[in-house]
Amino acid sequence: MDLFTPIVDESRQHPHFKSLLGPARAPDRAVLAAWAEGFPDRDGKMIQEFQLSFNSSFWEIYLYAVFCDYGFEFDWPHSAPDFQLDREGTRFLVEAVTANAAQGKPNEWDLQFSLESPANLGIDIDALNHEAMIRLANAIHGKARKFTDAYSKLQHVARKPFVLVIAPFEQPHFNHQYNRPIMSVLYDHYVDEPAYMRNPAAFPNGPPTRNLGFVTKDNGAEIELGLFNDDRMRQISAVIFSCTATWGKESALAPQTSEHQTMMHTL
Repeated sequence: MDLFTPIVDESRQHPHFKSLLGPARAPDRAVLAAWAEGFPDRDGKMIQEFQLSFNSSFWEIYLYAVFCDYGFEFDWPHSAPDFQLDREGTRFLVEAVTANAAQGKPNEWDLQFSLESPANLGIDIDALNHEAMIRLANAIHGKARKFTDAYSKLQHVARKPFVLVIAPFEQPHFNHQYNRPIMSVLYDHYVDEPAYMRNPAAFPNGPPTRNLGFVTKDNGAEIELGLFNDDRMRQISAVIFSCTATWGKESALAPQTSEHQTMMHTL
């Protein structure tokens, strides 16, 4: 599968895809090509989607490499859900999903880096977590509806565990959310880091936790949290989440050359 020969007009190419095309990024391209080796393009859209929207395709390839590394067996006769996996006789279904920016909100690739203003300074953690909760809940509800309306009617899906694997790319600094928003969405369990940072002495046992109940969208609509606290999401057997499956991790695995160097810093 040739991901990097452009088949999409340059004006429509995703910024991340464009950034990978120069000679200096050849080591990065080689790592991703190795991850994708043997991954079938079942619907014939993977290359186009990788060049147009990038993150969702990157996430699927990342997961494929992870599942290969863990020794799962794949069954590919059906185009949906994304993966049918088998491990020691246990078969289950996996659907990859990304949380994406709301219309009119900043995209994660709009983040600007500079030596004078490092990317992880001045982050409003409450605001970041708030937005992440909304977009994660939206992604989960969307896939739950997809399962009920479509996947559940497929013969190969019947009576098999259905697992969502989620990566958030919904805003700049998305990788700083850790597991706070997803724990709130699934269990209404919010770790209040800002309260602790404002007054650490008041919380000798660490940051307090709160039950928020719901999160409010910009239009005033309320999204109920705690989706796994009852049976409203009974069609979803489990959720696997990572906010650190980023291109930076992939790039760090690429060989370092005079043209390709991964800069690491600690603040």
